[in-house]
Amino acid sequence: MRILYIDNISPIGHVQYNRINLEALCKIGNVFTAMRKGYFEKIGSSGSNKLIEIPDSLYMPIEHKWKFLIYRILRRITGYDSETQGTLKYVRDRVEDNWDAVIISHMEPKSLSKMDPLKNVYAVCHQYNSLINTGVRFVKKNNRIKYTIDVGNRYTIIALSDSMMKGIKNLKVSNVKMVPHGFLPINENIDSKIFDKLHILRDKKLLFIPSYNHKADLNSYFYDSREFDTFLEQNDFYLVIKDKNGKSNNQNVKVINSWLSESDYQSLFLSSFCVILPYDNNTSYRESGVIMECFANNKLCLRLDTPSLHVYDQYFNYESYFSDISSLKERLLSIEDATQPFYRYLDKISNPYHSWYILLNK
Repeated sequence: MRILYIDNISPIGHVQYNRINLEALCKIGNVFTAMRKGYFEKIGSSGSNKLIEIPDSLYMPIEHKWKFLIYRILRRITGYDSETQGTLKYVRDRVEDNWDAVIISHMEPKSLSKMDPLKNVYAVCHQYNSLINTGVRFVKKNNRIKYTIDVGNRYTIIALSDSMMKGIKNLKVSNVKMVPHGFLPINENIDSKIFDKLHILRDKKLLFIPSYNHKADLNSYFYDSREFDTFLEQNDFYLVIKDKNGKSNNQNVKVINSWLSESDYQSLFLSSFCVILPYDNNTSYRESGVIMECFANNKLCLRLDTPSLHVYDQYFNYESYFSDISSLKERLLSIEDATQPFYRYLDKISNPYHSWYILLNK
């Protein structure tokens, strides 16, 4: 079986997902990849074959402030995004329609709907919200749903959980299957230089908020509440938050505005006492790769009590929800006595191999 694996968007946050699924797919057939230049090496897949490298010139120039601003303005005005539509077209123009399976590991509905058709396409949806919201100011929400329905009628959309599959089917999409995210332990060593580079205290229990998606009203407590800062100080906690625009006025809260390399991210993750996920409840069918990383590495995790995250309830061996700052503080104190292992019943979601095998050999 010949499998083409495309990640034309190639986000750093999906390196682990791609590594897991490439390992599974390499047990099923011969896998060839199409990704951004240099991304294949970041994944470190030993069994797959590099077929196409997408040039950097098609991606958002985030390292150049003014070019990045112009890029975003033009994208909002025209509705055209070279990072999604342009990169997928680049790949499509260079491949024949003769694959047993084409897996697009980061689905973007508009670009996929406009792509010259391929047979046997399986498009992975990581965020339900991306199927209904355009992110482009002058484009109607119904247009994005129209693209999603079109993709679902032409190809097979892959949901990462039964909950997400239900949400996609509610959009009247005809062809949806579930393949679990899967997870692998992080095998990297902790690079202690990250603490000096980012001026992070080493002698306290590290709390890590790795997602940019925060509930806005909690940020004011994290950044400005003296009471919260005192709580952190008295209990030897130190909070590190990834936030593009945040600024902390508290001594025990560090905000990282800059981009983190995969090595830096993994070092912070592995060094942390607990990962905190204050996700804003902007969709009913959210999936969390960070929770999967916590499962894989037996890392404590606290999550804001939103309906979308209840899909993970069965796997926790401890009380992991909080609803406000007061309950977050209570949970942080209680999990210090949590019993190992922190999670259970992980066999059913740890490896996507069986789901891919059944789907591709139907």
